[in-house]
Amino acid sequence: MYFPPPPQGNIPPPAKPGFAPSGPPPYPPYMEAYGSRMMEYKYLGYIGLLMVLLGPGFLLPVFLPWGIVAGISLLFIGGMCAISGLMGYYDEKKKLGRPRISTTVGWIGASFGVISVLSGSTPIIPIFLGVIGIVLGRMAYKKGDLEFGEVGMYCGAAGIVVDIILMCVFWLF
Repeated sequence: MYFPPPPQGNIPPPAKPGFAPSGPPPYPPYMEAYGSRMMEYKYLGYIGLLMVLLGPGFLLPVFLPWGIVAGISLLFIGGMCAISGLMGYYDEKKKLGRPRISTTVGWIGASFGVISVLSGSTPIIPIFLGVIGIVLGRMAYKKGDLEFGEVGMYCGAAGIVVDIILMCVFWLF
């Protein structure tokens, strides 16, 4: 694990011989957030696995007709939760010990990316919002804002793909 070097100014005097400092080592304040985030991702993965296991039970003929919709929804939503929980857990494990950088460009890029995914009912707007989200996400990623930069790029790309699929489906039928 990587721990940043101690500050150079105002170094406390060394402890007297025979007296060892007690308590945990002084971790930087941003280290405390990693443990809780890792637990949140772990619980999200467990909930997703539970939903995936419960989903096929609703596909039985007893629950017709809405049981099929509920079963398929549980399978897909549970799969997404399980995958995002596992990816988030291992991503947090990889980032352990590094400070979090958040930039305004990253926030704006992530916002445009998420809006491009959610505005799939309009034909052209998600493509423009997705491209803006990808460009701003890339700029934020280069500045060191890994979280919001990745969200902007991935959501922007997903918004473009979903919009192209929806346009093809609506124009064909």
